[in-house]
Amino acid sequence: MDHEGKIKAAIAGGYNLPALSPVAMEAVELASQEGVPAPKLAKVIERDPSLAARLLKLANSAFFRTGLPVGTLTQAIVKIGFERVRMMALSISLRDTFPMGKKGPMDYEKFWKLSLYRALIAKALALRLGSVHPEEAFVAALLEEIGFLVFYDLFVEGRVADPPLDLEDLDRLLLWERENFGMTHREVGKFVLSRWAFPERILACQEGGIRRERSGVTPENPLLAICDAATLIAKVLTSQQGDLPYAISRAALDAAISTEDIHTIVSSVFEEVEEIGAHLKIQVDRDRDVVAILEKANSALMRISQRVSECVGHEPRALPSMKTLEEDPSLATDVLQAVVHEIRNPLMVVGGFVKKLAQTLSPDSEGSRYVGVILEEASRLERVMEEMTKKLEKEREIPG
Repeated sequence: MDHEGKIKAAIAGGYNLPALSPVAMEAVELASQEGVPAPKLAKVIERDPSLAARLLKLANSAFFRTGLPVGTLTQAIVKIGFERVRMMALSISLRDTFPMGKKGPMDYEKFWKLSLYRALIAKALALRLGSVHPEEAFVAALLEEIGFLVFYDLFVEGRVADPPLDLEDLDRLLLWERENFGMTHREVGKFVLSRWAFPERILACQEGGIRRERSGVTPENPLLAICDAATLIAKVLTSQQGDLPYAISRAALDAAISTEDIHTIVSSVFEEVEEIGAHLKIQVDRDRDVVAILEKANSALMRISQRVSECVGHEPRALPSMKTLEEDPSLATDVLQAVVHEIRNPLMVVGGFVKKLAQTLSPDSEGSRYVGVILEEASRLERVMEEMTKKLEKEREIPG
């Protein structure tokens, strides 16, 4: 039996696929049509008081704080814009369809937090690239792992002891699913999204992730490429592990933009994640997440410092000196090679990222105080690189 047959068999056995809000779906369809007046869309949304209240609250939030406060749904729709109304109505409906918090081995809160970061990063990437509609990128990335929740309900909950539910190790998770159930949650996700009548280009994003990682080939579908790049960054922002310089550099490569653009995008995401999260009922602590990412940046600098030390044979974390190179000039070439290939790029990535992130922090915040320590260390390492580079250039000038 193929994976679609297994899902249909489960449905026939009494499992009901989650149903999105009929009002939200009608609003999404209406908002996508040309020439629909705002009052007509408002009448549809009014039938769902929760959706109406949250859209009004969003229109009056700091995210849209321009001009006078709005008091009607029609005013809110005009202020937010039809495209964002579509995106928010769909996202709110999706979020309300599934639970929150931690229930048994399933951490729904962690799932939605990762999904929100991924969605906001994808939207920002789409805005920067101009190849994909930003709101479509938001929805595609928000839904990228939606099959995981349905798969858990269908095959795992109450049936498997200590299941591996870590989306941060997607390769291992999909392999476990395939070996034990003959299908993966991505295949379930594609089936569910097709039942919800999502367009094919969003369904195609269920094929991303490890396929691209294994092949090293950038997907031809720009929406898929954006979702893959967003996933790399979102995992670093929300997990305890993760190589920050690698993730930023790889995402920049996948999305064909600069690392500086990635820095700007991540900073913008931190500025809006709590605002959007509140309207989707997703719990996000922005300050805590900023400090966590700064700790990753600091760890990256410590690894860079240790690598420099290893290149010149010092004790761990002991920075090289000009005296060291003068005593053994033959080390200079090896040191510079290490700088160029292993140190300079990650150092520039981390330093640039922290400098950009610092602009979003209030001066008295814990994150702002941490930034100063990290930037001081980054500057010190930059000076070391500059000295080593000058030393090698000087050695080259001396005839051998």
